[in-house]
Amino acid sequence: MPFEFLSDEQIARYGRFPEEPSAAELEQFLRLDRSALDALASKRRPATSSAGPCSGARYGCSGCS
Repeated sequence: MPFEFLSDEQIARYGRFPEEPSAAELEQFLRLDRSALDALASKRRPATSSAGPCSGARYGCSGCS
């Protein structure tokens, strides 16, 4: 991924939270509401259905890497 246009500070913090997230913030990032659960259910196949909705929870946290 090209990064020449980013400042050194932006490169250093890329993909990280600006500060440690609180437990409440993490809960908000990882909460799957009814529409998210429905979207996951529509993509579930027999090979992936046993993992349950938790397998998609990691994708809800956009600042994590």
